[in-house]
Amino acid sequence: MIKSRKKGIIVAIVLISLGLLIFLGGMAALNFDFTKLSTVKYETNVYRPEGDFNKISIDVSETEITFALSDDGGCRVECYEEDKVKHTAVVEDGVLQIDTVDARKWYDNINATFGQAKMTIYLPKEEYSVLSVEAGTGSVEVTAEFSFENLYISGDSADVECLASVTNCIEISTDTGNIKVDAIDGKKMELSTDTGDINVASVTMEDEVKVETDTGYINLTDLKCEELSAESETGNVSLINVASQGKFNIKNDTGDVKLE
Repeated sequence: MIKSRKKGIIVAIVLISLGLLIFLGGMAALNFDFTKLSTVKYETNVYRPEGDFNKISIDVSETEITFALSDDGGCRVECYEEDKVKHTAVVEDGVLQIDTVDARKWYDNINATFGQAKMTIYLPKEEYSVLSVEAGTGSVEVTAEFSFENLYISGDSADVECLASVTNCIEISTDTGNIKVDAIDGKKMELSTDTGDINVASVTMEDEVKVETDTGYINLTDLKCEELSAESETGNVSLINVASQGKFNIKNDTGDVKLE
């Protein structure tokens, strides 16, 4: 019994080693480019919506989103996307609407993919009334050359970085993603995430600022506001050069609180 067990172990080790050698040989033939193992096909498509708009509404599920200023005065949306998960971009009633068209069947979700859908939105001007983004697992980056009256971004595991000017209200919420806000002067700001970190720097708000996370860290630097509410359960809260005309309302269960 012991000899047969030893033989079985030896055979298993030999088979595992042989499989590993075959895998390494195959990957060497592919120059160790794991993306070539993907069963999902990606393609690049460009959408050119026509018409004037002052509001932007985006609803995507698995796409990284970035913004850039158009070099030809027109709007275009460049997407690196799955062949069965595409996007539409149209202008209706002064709103640029970007949505997802998912043509996958249930069995298409059984796959191996090493790619990431990406979207770059080229805007014809710098100032807009509203930016509203519903993101799933992709990141959202709003660059500094743009200005909005109101900005609303929500996502699941999306990281959000906002460097644009927001003159009125900014609201950002994610489940597991990180939030970064930098160099904004506005009226009201609300940031919330479950497990992600919140980083705010060089921000002035006329009214209330509310930041909330469960396990992530809160880092506020060079912030001025009317009232500040910061809440975390297990993450640390750090306030450096933060001034409030009214009050600080800081809640934490097990994390540290630093005031400097």
